Amino acid sequence: MGNSIFISNNRIQAMSLKKNGHVKVNQYVSAELSGRSMINGVITNVQELVTQLQALQQRNPALFKDATLTIDAGSLVTRKIQAPQLNKPQYDKLVQEELADQTAAYEDMLYDYTFLTKGKKGGSMLACAVNTPFIETYIQVFEQAGIKLAAIHVGLETLISFVSGNKEMNKGVIALNVLDGINMLSMIFENGEYIFSTRTRLLGETEEEYAASIAQSLSSLTQFNKNISQVFYIGASDRLLSLIKNQIMMVELPLINYDLLKKAGSSIAVSEACHFAYLEGFADAKCMDLLRLYQSKNKKQRKPLNKLYLIPAVFAALVVLATIGLRVGVALDNKEIKEINAYLESEIVKTKIAEIAAIEKQQAEYEGFYKLFDEAEKSFAEYPLFTQEDYKALYDNAQGKVTIGAVKFDSAKKTVAVSAQAASEFESANYIARLSGNEKFKNITYTGYSQSSQGAYGFSFTILLPAE
Repeated sequence: MGNSIFISNNRIQAMSLKKNGHVKVNQYVSAELSGRSMINGVITNVQELVTQLQALQQRNPALFKDATLTIDAGSLVTRKIQAPQLNKPQYDKLVQEELADQTAAYEDMLYDYTFLTKGKKGGSMLACAVNTPFIETYIQVFEQAGIKLAAIHVGLETLISFVSGNKEMNKGVIALNVLDGINMLSMIFENGEYIFSTRTRLLGETEEEYAASIAQSLSSLTQFNKNISQVFYIGASDRLLSLIKNQIMMVELPLINYDLLKKAGSSIAVSEACHFAYLEGFADAKCMDLLRLYQSKNKKQRKPLNKLYLIPAVFAALVVLATIGLRVGVALDNKEIKEINAYLESEIVKTKIAEIAAIEKQQAEYEGFYKLFDEAEKSFAEYPLFTQEDYKALYDNAQGKVTIGAVKFDSAKKTVAVSAQAASEFESANYIARLSGNEKFKNITYTGYSQSSQGAYGFSFTILLPAE
């Protein structure tokens, strides 16, 4: 069948797959990651990934020849939509319109879709959008490692293909949960047809707390669809499943530990969580290919023209002077006035005014930050290593893409707790990566995130400060 690669938060996995009635694992290699190279599918340490990929390739070069990479990340915007019978350009437009509420904050997006069901009058499709720099980073990592990829597939789509051909999961309404460390992808299917999916970041320092977080997610799923008759877990140990059962009130609801790799005749441990690498074996020729999409877009792009950008402050002064000139009675005929008005209404003027407004907004944010700092200064004084510059760094690293909410300092625990909001998981992960470059902020722990109905990500994290 071919070679498959998947990178989770904590591990790189590569395997060769063979289909002879069932998908079998022929060979397998893996390497652990530090936990700081990937955050929810977003690459935050290119060099570590390149180094580990090169080391794995040296161990088994055949596994990396014409391999397909599968990606599962919150940065991939996916949605099931209903579509009438249309032509391809109309489908492309429909997908962009349907996903606009979650992609409006980005300019450089890639869009694709695949049909789940299709008849003469249309059907249902899985629509997907991804920020181009997100995919570009993956491509660059593999290029630097000297590995040529054959395709990049979407993890959710391979899961849908797997379930649609699995008789055990084609009866009634089921919930399928795939565990990958502290991340869980949950889906609902009805008679094998994909209905809905959601992602959860699992919290808890102990196994019992971890199980409680999973049980809470299950409770939310059953509220969404009260007809769920079976719940499948991929990536759970028998002990964890037992703890989950102890946490839920729905005693009659069957919870099934589906050992995907054991059923495939593989001895790979559940803890290695390489499910998506294996699930690539169920992908077909019609699967969305983000690599092909990226390459196709690059071929169509022309070299951009150089543009002249005015310094906002100088530009603002020119606009003010022009306005004053008009007010003091400079003799201008109607044609000249119309030309000036047209210029003031032009896109370049609007853009520069927007830039000036952004600077004013940033200045206001700094004033707000200094006010917060003054209010918290008494607490910070107890820990002199955390300075005003460190506090300012929290805001500087936001780069206008993350909105900082509350910042709380605990002098006893030597921690800083921060809540913030970003347009996507991609932006929040990049913010954490930027902060990690500061020596004071090396030890950062996510404490939770949520997604609003508008698609914005609220997230929180705690910084453990170094010892005095």
